[in-house]
Amino acid sequence: TTLFRSVTVPDYSFEQWTNANTGFGLADGASSGGPDVGPKWSAAGNGGVNLFNSTDTLFAGTSGSPGTLPATGDGTNYLRLGLASTATGQAWQTIGTWQSNTIYSLTVAVGNSLLANGGQGRIALLNGSFPAGKVIGFATVDSTLLSPGTFADSTLILTYGQSAGTPLTIMLQTVPQSGTELIYDNVRLDASPAPQTPTTFVTAASPSTNP
Repeated sequence: TTLFRSVTVPDYSFEQWTNANTGFGLADGASSGGPDVGPKWSAAGNGGVNLFNSTDTLFAGTSGSPGTLPATGDGTNYLRLGLASTATGQAWQTIGTWQSNTIYSLTVAVGNSLLANGGQGRIALLNGSFPAGKVIGFATVDSTLLSPGTFADSTLILTYGQSAGTPLTIMLQTVPQSGTELIYDNVRLDASPAPQTPTTFVTAASPSTNP
C-alpha cells in the first residue's frame, strides 16, 4: 500500500484574493480583474482568466452565508478560464522542488455550472518554472461530462525518477475553443517515496461522471 503525504499548496482553493483598496474578498457574483487570481497563483490567457464567487444561479447553495461550493469544490471562490480564444489559458504556481524516486498525485476539482457551458483542459506538473518548464505529466479534463451544478475530482499520478532539486510547478490549462469556460478549484498534491528506483511514467485520469 502506498501512503501519500500531503504537500502544501498555498491558496489551494483561491480564497486569498482581496481588493487592494478595501481589503475585502469577492462578494457573491463578483469576479477579480483578470489575470489577477490572487497572491499565490499567476495566470495568462486571452480568453479571460479570473476568480469568481458563485451564486445560486451557477451552483445551488452558494448565495449568502456560508455560500460554500458543492464538494469536491471548496470555499466560495473558484478559478474560471474562458475558452473562446485560440490561445491557451492557464494558471500556475511553483510550490517547491522535485524529489527523486517519488510518486506524485495531483488532484483538482473540476466544475460544471448550472449553465452547462463547460469545456476541456488539462492539469499538469512541470519540471521548472512556467513557461520554460518541461511538462512531466498531465491529465485531460472535460467538464461537459459532469452533471450541471456539480464538481468532480480529476487526478494525475506519476512517478518521478529523475534528479531532485528543480522547481515543481502546478499548471491548470484550457484546450482553446473547446467550449465556453473551465472551472478549477481545490488543488491538492500528495507525494510518497517510490518502492524502487523507477523510470518516469505517467498515468492520466479524466474526471469521473456523476448522476
